[in-house]
Amino acid sequence: MQLQPLDFEKPVFELEQRLQDLKDHSDEHDVDLDSAVKAVEGKLRETRRQIYGNLTAWQRVQIARHVQRPFALDYIVVLPRTKPCRAVWPCSARNAVSSSLIKKGATPRKT
Repeated sequence: MQLQPLDFEKPVFELEQRLQDLKDHSDEHDVDLDSAVKAVEGKLRETRRQIYGNLTAWQRVQIARHVQRPFALDYIVVLPRTKPCRAVWPCSARNAVSSSLIKKGATPRKT
């Protein structure tokens, strides 16, 4: 999936592309570009700090509603399943919650 930066994020996106190009060029041609990479990384940090430190209310809304922002299910899928839920809920409620979060076709974890 190709990244879709917002209008105010384009300088950051361009610097990230330039940084990746420098790293790729350095690896392909066995050239030492560490000083250039560090300079671009510093400029990238400063640009991020400047842009994201001074967001307007509308820009915050745009970030929150971005189409490529992860959804809750993206996080739930990668939650570790090593420890059983030890909530204070009754067992039936705990099983209902955990079974509602499991993808279709998967078997629920026994607690």
